[in-house]
Amino acid sequence: MNHRQKIPNYDLEEFRYLHRGLSDPSDFGYSNLSADKKIEGFEMYSTQGVVEQLNPVRSKFFRLGFTVSGSVEVKIGLETFKHQSGTINLTHPNQIFSLGKRTSDFFGYYLLFDSNFMNEVIPYLSLFEDFPYFSISGTPFFKLNTPELNQTLSLFKAIDTELKDGRQFLKKNIQLYVYLILNEAKRSYLRQDLLNQSRLTTSDRIISTFLKLVGKHIPDKRNVADYAEMMSISANHLNRIIKDGTARTASDYIKEMLLLDASEQLQYTTKTIAQISDRLGFSEPSAFSRFFKQAKKVTPKNYRGNL
Repeated sequence: MNHRQKIPNYDLEEFRYLHRGLSDPSDFGYSNLSADKKIEGFEMYSTQGVVEQLNPVRSKFFRLGFTVSGSVEVKIGLETFKHQSGTINLTHPNQIFSLGKRTSDFFGYYLLFDSNFMNEVIPYLSLFEDFPYFSISGTPFFKLNTPELNQTLSLFKAIDTELKDGRQFLKKNIQLYVYLILNEAKRSYLRQDLLNQSRLTTSDRIISTFLKLVGKHIPDKRNVADYAEMMSISANHLNRIIKDGTARTASDYIKEMLLLDASEQLQYTTKTIAQISDRLGFSEPSAFSRFFKQAKKVTPKNYRGNL
C-alpha cells in the first residue's frame, strides 16, 4: 500500500495569504469586501496588494488573469510565460506555478474559482472539453486584441458591481459572467487559430506535451518510459526529440520538476526531510539530500532554514 502523502494543494482560503500581502489597499472585487457578500468557491481581485514574488505552489482551483500594464514572469510546471499588457492566462487545478520578475508598473486582475463553483452552469469535465486552453495540449497564455481586452475588463467590472451591490441571484449572475469571460477567451483562442496545432512541427508538439505531462504527473511518474508510454512513442524516440529540440535530456526535465516539488514541500509544509524523500520516491533521505544539494548548492535542511 502506498502511504505517501500528497504535497500541499491550496484552496482559495489558504492561497489568499500566500498571494496577497496583509495590507490590501484595493477596493476591487474581494479586497476589503464584507464577508456577507463573498461567495464560497470564488474570488476576484486586482494585482494591487499582491506579493512581489510567489515561490512554487500547487492549487486546487482554476485561475484566470489578465494584464493591463507592465509584466511578470510566470512558470507553470516546466514552462515559462511572460504576463504582459493584453495577455490572458487560464490555468486549471493541480498545476504547480510560481511568479517573479515583476515590473513596477505591473497591473491586472485575477479571477479564481474552485472545481465545483461552475457546476450549475457547466459540469467540471466540460470545462476541459469545451475550453481548449484548459486541455493538456492547450495554450494557457495568449494575447487579447484591444476589443477583446476591453470586453473582458467590462465583464470583470460587472462582477465587481454585483459583489458590491449584493442583490438577489448574486451567485448565479457571477457564474454567468464567468462563463461569458471563458467564452470571450475561447473566441480569441479560436480567432488566433491556437487550437490548430498543424502550424507546429511534430517535434514541437511532442516537446510541449511532454513538458505538460511532467508538470502534471510528478512525482508519481519519474521515468522517461512512463511518459513515452502515455504519448504512444518509444522512450528512445522521446529522448531524441527532447535532446534535439531543447539541448537537454528528458531526464533533466523530470529532475527539474522533482526539484520544484521538493522546494515547495520544504517551504510550505512541516514534513520531515525523510517524509519528503519518501514522497518523491528516493531510496533513502541521503539520496534525496545529494540530489537537492547538487541542484541547489545547499542541503534541504539549510534551504528550509534560510526561508
